[in-house]
Amino acid sequence: MTMQSILQRKRTLEATIAESQRLLEELEQSPELKREIAFETEARKLLRTYAKSVEDLVAILAPELKLVGGKKPKSAPSVKSADRGQLWSNYAYTNPHTGERVVVRSLNANPVVKWVREYGKETVLGWRVKVDDSAGAPTT
Repeated sequence: MTMQSILQRKRTLEATIAESQRLLEELEQSPELKREIAFETEARKLLRTYAKSVEDLVAILAPELKLVGGKKPKSAPSVKSADRGQLWSNYAYTNPHTGERVVVRSLNANPVVKWVREYGKETVLGWRVKVDDSAGAPTT
């Protein structure tokens, strides 16, 4: 590597860092993030108060999603005639710390694996939103 290319690389990295810092500051000021952090804090406090886990909460609020041994029960996906070939759902994960959003089919996707190692599986699963496979938009 020549001196000029190293210097150019440094300047490029500095510009990237400055832009990332600007985006982070913007995100930290967003009312949506503040609301979500407050919600997470209160939800975790409530779970601790009642000595309950996220799994307990899912079992109460959405028993159809009940986890068995820490994993979803295995069952064959139902396939409608229009959905043949699309057996898996896509999920969007948005990292609230970086603002990065990825759409993947599982937790095994590279950025998501990194987040699971850094923040824990339970936290990363809290960032997941199922997306409409045809439009890439979150489903309701």
